[in-house]
Amino acid sequence: MQLSKINLIFESAQFLTGFFSAKLERHPLLYKSSRISCLQFGSGPKTAFCFHGYGEEASSFSFLEKYAGDQYSFFAIDLPFHGQTIWNEGLNCTTSDIMQIITEIIQGKAINDQEIANNLHLLVSAWEEEWL
Repeated sequence: MQLSKINLIFESAQFLTGFFSAKLERHPLLYKSSRISCLQFGSGPKTAFCFHGYGEEASSFSFLEKYAGDQYSFFAIDLPFHGQTIWNEGLNCTTSDIMQIITEIIQGKAINDQEIANNLHLLVSAWEEEWL
C-alpha cells in the first residue's frame, strides 16, 4: 500500500536486550510502502537520535538507557535493510527519505528542539558529502 505520508503507529513492548534491562518502545512507521522500525527509550528532557552502522541495528544503542536514560530520550531507527525495518523502496534510500522519517518522528512525538533540527541539517549535509 502506497502512502503519501508517514503514519505513526504506536505499539509498546517491554523486553530485555543483552545484559541490560531497558524499557524499549518500538514504534513502527509506515513510509511509502515500507515499514520502518524505531525504538524509543530513556525518559530525559533532552532528545538524541541514534544511527547505527552497517550490519547493526537500533537495539545496539539500548545500553545508553542505563547510563543516560534519565538525561535523554533516545530514538534509534533500524535503517533500511537492517533490524526489523522492511524496506520496499528498491535498493535506494536517499537522505530525503531519512529526513522525512526523522521529521515525522519529531512531529509525532511533539519534540520541539531547535538544536536537534540544526544538528540534523549538519548531519545530512555531511552524509550527502560522504555518500552521494
